[in-house]
Amino acid sequence: MPSPLAMLYLIASMAMTGANVPLAKALLVDLPAESLLLLRFALASVVLAAVVRMEPGPPLSGLGVRQWGAVTVLGLVGSVLFTWFVLAGVSRTSGASAGIITATLPAVIALAGLALGHRLGWGQVAMIALAVAGVGIVHGEAPREAGAGSATQAALGNLLIGLAVVCEATFAIVARGISTRIRPLRLSLAVALVSLAICLPFGGPAILDLPYSAISAGVWVMFLCYALAASVLGTALWYLGVAHVEPWAAGLATAAVPVAAMAVSAVVLGERISPVQIAGAGLVILAIVIGTVSGRRR
Repeated sequence: MPSPLAMLYLIASMAMTGANVPLAKALLVDLPAESLLLLRFALASVVLAAVVRMEPGPPLSGLGVRQWGAVTVLGLVGSVLFTWFVLAGVSRTSGASAGIITATLPAVIALAGLALGHRLGWGQVAMIALAVAGVGIVHGEAPREAGAGSATQAALGNLLIGLAVVCEATFAIVARGISTRIRPLRLSLAVALVSLAICLPFGGPAILDLPYSAISAGVWVMFLCYALAASVLGTALWYLGVAHVEPWAAGLATAAVPVAAMAVSAVVLGERISPVQIAGAGLVILAIVIGTVSGRRR
């Protein structure tokens, strides 16, 4: 596959990730978080079970205990907790701010590597510093954009989005080892099934109480776009592209996250994007560029 096409796949995947943050906020108006989680993983499991037959490789029944343990960690931390923190966060802060904070993932992964004993280059140090500065600007804007009465809620929302980023960084580190042993679609299906099992106890009663007749067709269409992009299409595009580009290029693609988040927040949610938020997003994007370019030189 030509590398420009692979980069388009990666950018599209990250754009879906950024767009899904404000979409989740819009869906929470009609769908409680517990119902949204369960329905998302149920739909993803059905779709992936149908398409996984096209992927060659051994069946999931051949996985060992340690592999299922890793899949369970991926489902709990990278899917369920990550999504719950995002849903709880965007219900309290703006979709644009949430998208900017989620774009700090490369810097958080670099910090995790430092904790594991890896050495950081100057570019990675600069990336971390700029990412922290960008998030600090966005966090400082929370009281102004939310109003004095809800400033605490906005700050709490930003904190929850930060916890979601930590979950996703953990997911990336764990997935790095097991993805060499399980094919992408099969791994996605296994994680979706584990996530569905985790959500079933508290999500099952919630979907029984949903007022289905009161939920419009537009909400269900938005849910389909959100669920398929988050757990099926975005994952497939990432795995299709990441094998054909260098790691620095894959990191550069994550700059699409805050851009897509701000665009969808403005169009779908009608949020006003302040100059301070744009400045914060600019620092985060600059951090990603510096970190990935320095990685290319190394």
